[in-house]
Amino acid sequence: MRGGQTLCVLLLLSLTLQLAANNPCSRDIKQNVQSLMKSVTNQDSMLYTPTTTDYRKCPKSTMRCFTEEAKVLEREWKNMTVRLVKKLKVITDDLNQPQLDCPECELHRENAVLKFLENLLGVLQAIYVDNCPSRPPAGG
Repeated sequence: MRGGQTLCVLLLLSLTLQLAANNPCSRDIKQNVQSLMKSVTNQDSMLYTPTTTDYRKCPKSTMRCFTEEAKVLEREWKNMTVRLVKKLKVITDDLNQPQLDCPECELHRENAVLKFLENLLGVLQAIYVDNCPSRPPAGG
């Protein structure tokens, strides 16, 4: 019986960690992008790169563009970005927006991988600020 209880606890812990990783309020996705930024060395890829301003106007299409371009990195970097693509897709699927006057991904400026990741991190921080409750002040 004791082994069954341990297995149950491990399964619940695993599920909790998985749900936290897919939560836009989780810092996990931002840490993932920061880690990728540190690993960029002489990447010649140019990626369509939306901005935070684009996100404010057209959140869903902006995140869809980041997701599609992250798939390009996934193909080039072999598995380094698999989790990132999945997390971006979850965030994108949760966003609502009218599709009026939102540019196609290919209309955004192309930038090097590091600038793409910097912009993605800025948008993720905007999502965090807009959607995630702030922590209560220390001591109360």
